[in-house]
Amino acid sequence: MKTLVYVVLGYAALYSVIWLHEVGHAFFYQLYGCKRCFLHVTVKPYLFFSTPRPVDEELADHLPPRRDLVVSYGGIGVNLAAALVTGVILSRMGKIHPFLHFFLLQFLTLHLAEMVSYLIIGNLYPVSDMKNISDICPRLRIVNFCIGLLICVPYFAIFWRIPEVFFPVILFYNAVTILCMGIGRVIFTKFGG
Repeated sequence: MKTLVYVVLGYAALYSVIWLHEVGHAFFYQLYGCKRCFLHVTVKPYLFFSTPRPVDEELADHLPPRRDLVVSYGGIGVNLAAALVTGVILSRMGKIHPFLHFFLLQFLTLHLAEMVSYLIIGNLYPVSDMKNISDICPRLRIVNFCIGLLICVPYFAIFWRIPEVFFPVILFYNAVTILCMGIGRVIFTKFGG
């Protein structure tokens, strides 16, 4: 029964991470007049092909390059902010319920995994947001890649501190997430736009 709870909590953390990432893009779309409500995004239960849509495509296609960059970085920005807040919460909390502890660790590591997959994998093979950023300003690929490498340091350091009872599930979710996000972004970029 405990394993099932961890699997469900792991999925809830993953869904939340992806939803928040899309909300980050959507927030800036709304700020620039391309969207009505930044909380209304498309995240399917199977998680693939998540987008900040619906947006006014006509307006979004004509955003100035700087604003387009801000929109593209919006998702990663939210991942970074959520990871920092979650890390602070975890560092300040004493003993907490194991399910909450697991959820927060999963939530934190998946935000970091999202950033690492975008900034490193997405720069080796430009897809999705990273392709857009690279098209607007190719020099940012090197900067993004280096930032991705820097994020790997706390990401792996956190894994060293994960309690043994949570480790296999958190490692599994993170590994599958990075792999699926990489494959999903390639497919989405090639076929879905």
